[in-house]
Amino acid sequence: MKFVKRQMGFSLYGVIFWLPIGIALTIGVYIFGDLESLGKGFLSSFLPERFVYPGLGIAFWLVLFFVTGLMLKRTNIGNFFGGIPFIGAFFRSGRTIIKLGNKSGEIIDILLYGLRRQEELIYLPWEDETEEEFKERGKHFGLDMEPSPLLQSALDKIEKTRRPR
Repeated sequence: MKFVKRQMGFSLYGVIFWLPIGIALTIGVYIFGDLESLGKGFLSSFLPERFVYPGLGIAFWLVLFFVTGLMLKRTNIGNFFGGIPFIGAFFRSGRTIIKLGNKSGEIIDILLYGLRRQEELIYLPWEDETEEEFKERGKHFGLDMEPSPLLQSALDKIEKTRRPR
């Protein structure tokens, strides 16, 4: 009986390993099959049926995704979508991150829905960033950056270590 239990345990481990892989493959086959048929259907409306080869539907979608992404990243259309909440993060370009000088525990408290709040967030500039660039980056977040003593000392330190451009 112990031997059978052990063998069943090995089988269970095999099922646990292969089940997610099988599910992912099945979903992938359905998605790619549907994309293939949709792409072939679209292409067959413009091309004669003898020129629509297997795999051309997927190639059509890959080219379409690439051209769309290129347009969104390289034109003003992407800038328009960059202003939309939630999905705009995918279309923005440049450094739109604020560096904070707070302790890590305070940042974790903020991320955990403000269980304990500190008095204020301390914004710090990036290395080689001028005060004007720092304030401009803060405007992307809707922040009015008043120079605090810590901020001023960080800017002074950067000024001292900056190499001439």
